Amino acid sequence: MSERPTYPAASTIFHEPALFERETAEVFRSSRVFVGTVDQLPDARSWFVYEAAGRSVIVARDKGDQLGAFVNACAHRGTRLCEGSGQGRLQCPYHGWVFDTDGSLMGPSRRKGLPQAFRNEDHGLTPLSLEQVGSFLFVAESPTQPLREALGAQVAFLERVSEDLVSEIFEIRMEIAANWKLVVSGAIEDYHVPFVHGQSLDPSRQSAAENTLSSPGHSSFAIPAPIPFGLATLMRIFTKGKEPRRSLENTLVFPNLLLVQIWTMTHVTAFVPLGPHRTLRYSRLFDMAPKRPWWTPLGFLYRVLRPLGYRGVFKVYEEDRLIVEKAQRGTAGAKTLVRPPAHAEEVRVEHFLKETAARLGYDYASEIEPAESEPVESEPPPTGEPVEPERA
Repeated sequence: MSERPTYPAASTIFHEPALFERETAEVFRSSRVFVGTVDQLPDARSWFVYEAAGRSVIVARDKGDQLGAFVNACAHRGTRLCEGSGQGRLQCPYHGWVFDTDGSLMGPSRRKGLPQAFRNEDHGLTPLSLEQVGSFLFVAESPTQPLREALGAQVAFLERVSEDLVSEIFEIRMEIAANWKLVVSGAIEDYHVPFVHGQSLDPSRQSAAENTLSSPGHSSFAIPAPIPFGLATLMRIFTKGKEPRRSLENTLVFPNLLLVQIWTMTHVTAFVPLGPHRTLRYSRLFDMAPKRPWWTPLGFLYRVLRPLGYRGVFKVYEEDRLIVEKAQRGTAGAKTLVRPPAHAEEVRVEHFLKETAARLGYDYASEIEPAESEPVESEPPPTGEPVEPERA
C-alpha cells in the first residue's frame, strides 16, 4: 500500500492554480460551507445569493417558511437567474422561465412551442443540501457526513452564539488580493497583533492567547478584554442588563466561518474564495442590544456611536488586508521557501492547514504543537521601526 503524498511545506501552496481548483472541489463543495444567517431571509419568498469561485447558490425561504438552497442556474439553458438578494419569484433574464423560491418551475415562457409531454415538475432548479444550526446556514453539494457530526462540539457553541445576534450594526465587504488560506491564517492567530495592529488595538493583547483545537479543523483562542467601568455601565443600559464579556473569543468553524466575540458584540465573518489569489471577507457585526427608534435617547446615541464603531473595525480589517496582501506578494517571489516551525500563537494556523491538507488526501508534516511561548520581557518596537538583530 503506497503512502499518501506529503502536503508541500513551502509557500507554493498559496499560488498553485491546480491546488486551488482541488480545494474548491474537495474542501468547499464537499464540506458544509457557511453561507449566511437566517435574518438574511426575513420573509416568505425572500432569497439571497452566495457567490464563490465557480459556485453560485440561491438560498431561499419559500412561501411555506421552509429554507432551501439551489444552484443559481436556470433549468432551461443554465443562465444565472439572480444576484444579490431579493423577494419573490425568480425569472430567468434570458428566456423568461419563472421559478418559485422552493425551486419549482412555475412556468416556461411560450409553452406552446415546447413538447406536448413537457411538465413543470420535471424542470425545477437543482437542489443542494442546506442545514441550519441556530442562526447559521450551511450548504454542501456533495456532503460526506451530516452537519452536526461535522461540527461536533461547535453545535452547542453556534446555538449559544445565535442568542447574541440580536441586532445587526453594520457589514463590511472587503476583497483581498490573497489566497484564501493566507486570509484565514491571518485572522486566526494573535502573533501579528502588536506589529500590525499596534496603533489600533489594546496593547494588552500582546499577552499570549489561550488556544483550543478540535476536530475536524475547528479552533479558537481567548484573551482578556477589560472594559472601562463607564463603558460597561453604558453597555448594560443598551442591552437591558446583560453582562458584557470580559474576554475576546476568536473561533474558526472550518472551513470558512469566523466568529469573534468581544463585550456585547459578535463579528460573523465568511471567507469566500474567488480565485487562487482573491478572497472576499464578508463580515457582519451584531450586538446583544435590541434596536430602538432613532428618536429615543438611546436610539439617537446609537446613531452617533455607530459610525465611530464602523471606522474602528474597518481600520483593523484594512490593516489585516494590507499585511496579508504583502504576504501574498512576498510568497509569490519565494514559492519554494520552506516554512519554519510555527510559533505557539500560530498553532491554530497549523491545525487549519493540516485539515485542509487532509481533505485533499495529503499528510501534513509540520509540527502543530510547538513549545509554549516565552513570556514577553519587553515592549515590541513601535509599528514601522526595524527590529535590531541580536549580536553574537
